Amino acid sequence: MKSASSPSYCIQKSDLRDGSGASFLGATTQSVRPNGLLLAALVTILLGLVLACPPSWAGARIELTNEEQAWLAANPDKLTLYFNTEFPPIEFISESGSFIGMGADVISRIEDLLDVSFLKVPSDDWNAHLAALKSGACAVAPTIVKTEEREKFAFFTQPYATVPVVIITPEETSGELKLNDFKGKRIGVVSGYATEKFLRDQALVGHFEVVPVANVPQGLQMVSFGRIDAFAENLAVAAHFIDQMGIPNLRVAGTTNFSFAWSIGVSREYPLLYGAMAKALAAIPEKDLTDIRRKWIVLATHSGIAPETLRLIKAVALFALLLSLGLGVISFFLKRSLNQKVQGIRRSEIRANAQRSAIVELALDKGVVEGDLDLALSRVTKTVAETVGVARTGIWVLSEGESMLNCLSLRAHDAEKKDAAAPLDAKSIPLYLEALRAEGRIFAPDALNDPRTSELVDLYLAPLGIASMLDTGILIEGRLVSVVSLEHVGRLRHWEPDEEAFARTAAAMVGQIMANARRREAEKALLERNRQLQILSDNLPNGYVYQAVVDPDGGSHEFLYLSAGVERMHGISAEAVLADSNLLYGQLFAEDLPLLLEREKQACQNLSLFRAEARFRDPSGTVRWMSLSSSPRVLAGGRIVWDGISLDVTERKQAEEEREKLQGQLLQAQKMESMGILAGGIAHDFNNLLHAMGGNIELLLQGRAPDHPETSRLNAVVRSMDRARRLVQQLLFFSRKAESRRISVDLNREAQETARILERTIPKMVALEIRLQPDLWKISSDPVQIEQILLNLAGNAVDAMPDGGTISIETGNVILDEGFVLAHPEASAGRHVLLTLSDTGFGMDADTLSHIYDPFFTTKEVGKGTGLGLASVYGIVKSHGGHIQCDSEPGRGTTFRIYWPAADETDAVSDRSLEEASPGGGDETILVVDDEPEIRELTAETLEALGYTVLVAASGEEALEIFRRQGNGIGLVLLDLNMPGLGGQKCLAALREIDPGVRVVIASGYAATDHRSQALASGAWGFIAKPYRMRELADVVRSSLDGG
Repeated sequence: MKSASSPSYCIQKSDLRDGSGASFLGATTQSVRPNGLLLAALVTILLGLVLACPPSWAGARIELTNEEQAWLAANPDKLTLYFNTEFPPIEFISESGSFIGMGADVISRIEDLLDVSFLKVPSDDWNAHLAALKSGACAVAPTIVKTEEREKFAFFTQPYATVPVVIITPEETSGELKLNDFKGKRIGVVSGYATEKFLRDQALVGHFEVVPVANVPQGLQMVSFGRIDAFAENLAVAAHFIDQMGIPNLRVAGTTNFSFAWSIGVSREYPLLYGAMAKALAAIPEKDLTDIRRKWIVLATHSGIAPETLRLIKAVALFALLLSLGLGVISFFLKRSLNQKVQGIRRSEIRANAQRSAIVELALDKGVVEGDLDLALSRVTKTVAETVGVARTGIWVLSEGESMLNCLSLRAHDAEKKDAAAPLDAKSIPLYLEALRAEGRIFAPDALNDPRTSELVDLYLAPLGIASMLDTGILIEGRLVSVVSLEHVGRLRHWEPDEEAFARTAAAMVGQIMANARRREAEKALLERNRQLQILSDNLPNGYVYQAVVDPDGGSHEFLYLSAGVERMHGISAEAVLADSNLLYGQLFAEDLPLLLEREKQACQNLSLFRAEARFRDPSGTVRWMSLSSSPRVLAGGRIVWDGISLDVTERKQAEEEREKLQGQLLQAQKMESMGILAGGIAHDFNNLLHAMGGNIELLLQGRAPDHPETSRLNAVVRSMDRARRLVQQLLFFSRKAESRRISVDLNREAQETARILERTIPKMVALEIRLQPDLWKISSDPVQIEQILLNLAGNAVDAMPDGGTISIETGNVILDEGFVLAHPEASAGRHVLLTLSDTGFGMDADTLSHIYDPFFTTKEVGKGTGLGLASVYGIVKSHGGHIQCDSEPGRGTTFRIYWPAADETDAVSDRSLEEASPGGGDETILVVDDEPEIRELTAETLEALGYTVLVAASGEEALEIFRRQGNGIGLVLLDLNMPGLGGQKCLAALREIDPGVRVVIASGYAATDHRSQALASGAWGFIAKPYRMRELADVVRSSLDGG
């Protein structure tokens, strides 16, 4: 492994089977063979001197802070140390399973110094080792290289051993190589080691590939077998494995400018442990650390006397010289030392007395202990500065986010620099703050050269001439909150132990003063918060806050607190209720009280949230609702305190009642809608039946003389069917499947026909009187709606007379003048027909009278009314531009007056005139499309009787087929809207695609506005509602054929 151009290194190895390290004296190296006897002789001479003296570290004194000592004593279970099982000779596991190596020896010294024992956990995964250190599962890593990334989760002591990282290559390479010589080649490195990041950074310049491996043996094997070109590792570990594995074809080809500087790493989860570890490591004499390093690692060349031998010879010679000189001057120094110690003791006694007096004086000063914080801190800084004799004493506090260090109080002799205490940015002094957190104090006789205060030199120390610092941190639960700083200006000052102790006592007093101030501020804030809560509770709208004590059995109640809102809600003062709770409970409804007490008892037994609502009557007699909500607390003796709130929820309850009422109306409307849908379907089918029957009867009447024996019977059937058609029309109106068809109507005739219905339906004990004015003006209306109005009003009248009475129906012509319109703004002036319906029933009061037209309003029992009858009447009258008026009093019956605008004689043709008109015919071809055979055949026969040529189709598909063949000869298509299959609407669209000019009349069992409008909008020429009379069909067909 040697070359002429590179040094050859030798590694001293211990017996790996034994962790005692006893093989040190028997270790062999190539470098000491020529001088082996001399070395043995020198060691033998010194051995007696060494054994006669205790170890140099045995009497070392470590000054741990109280916090560090307490933490070590309280947390033995957290002293967990992870060690690498495969990193010899630095740290590894012996055959017996114990932790051995250089790191193990250092940790052993620290355990003795701290009087602790670490729990040692073997780890063969370095990345898992680092993760445990980051999480705190691993408290201590005994040998670890500090990197920027690792400093984020671990503290690092000063390095205690350094070994270079070398480049290991196959033996056939020659010359001393550097990383830049490996351009385009592959260099292995253990994954997670500090070397990996170093190599990756160097690879950016050297342009070589970094190959991570699991461990050192794997990397060495890969080099030996030619899988990688080189392997980078620290010399100590690499040489150990090369020797142990017996790999003959490797050599150290060169060094890098990176070394393994091993420190002890402590998880940042344990800052106090780090402080103790750092102090213990610092307490180990350098000689002992050198011995540990030499025990496990020896780096030497193969020529001359080994450096170790030379150092030993020099040490022996020096020892002999110093021994002879020392004996001569011992007596002189002993005497001088004695005098100095006596004088020092006297000075210490004087200082101690002054310090005790200062502490007592401050402790007895109420202004310091209980007074204003600024004044108290000012007195402390003055007393401390004068007692210790320093130029400056300051008290600093970290801001809430620990971003700034602010000076709360400063005592300075130099008037020009008295106010020189500007805030310090915490980011600019991390080492200073970290040292305070870790050690609790900084005693820096030479502050300008102390690493812990180096960040303050230019920023603070030098400008103020500060030479020495004695700073003590105030920590709360391990967190640094403030600093008491004693600063000496001028020459360097050595701090005496009693001064250090006094500084700690003063810092503890400052911490207590600040804690007292925080407590007073908290008490003040609490009082203010209570005051605000009092204001808030007293001004709670619509309620009050209470505290009540209740026995576990719920037997007795006592209010401990009531806010002022109780008087606004119950009309009783809080003082009165506190004196006698029955004043409040007495307002509750007797029927609500049992349920309230039962819930209260259950809540007491289960210690659960209590909620309840109850009615009460306030002093004015108004019934109101209250909502109670409270949570329990158990007192000594078993009594329960309920902290709760009582709210006036009267408006909410009223809203809920109204909502329930509206919900009922909604359900009723939905039920009526469902009934309407059902009625519409029935009416549609019934219309088809009426259409078939009516059409056949009309055909039978054709050609018969008026005096024919069957003519009168057939006419009677026609009248009955007209009546049925009007009933079906009412069903369609009810289901909103039909639109109103206004014609010129004789109100007298409609009243007479309705009276005939009423005579058969009203109870026998109700008399019906009809008084009709002759020559009554016509009105423009739908006869079906007129009948609906009369039946609704008459039905209500019957219900108002369960024991019998009289219903009167009257008509008359009236002219409304401007005076009437002024008295009734909803009416209009001019000619009107008056319809009056009166009863001798119970009558109505004014409140009921004001709601009679409201939808769903009813005074009838459940199931006997929908509340829609009068609302429908009102809607029909208003849609005709009329005016309705109701007069009623309890016990005097009810009278409805309806004013219908009179129609001009030319406004509309009456239905009677239609009956007298003769149907017109023609000779065109008409295609009849209907899925009902009876209607299809009847319609065809009717049209043929009028002279038309008729083609029939049972479906939309068949109609399209016929129209494609004979479309040019078809003048009109009579198309049913509701058919299975293609349907009327789609059939109409298809016909228009074949012939955009096709004339189509839509026939439907519905007469709804939307059906008519959709048909006409889709291109139909006309619309006719089933059932229709022959003359109606003839008129629609003729007008469509003759239209533009």
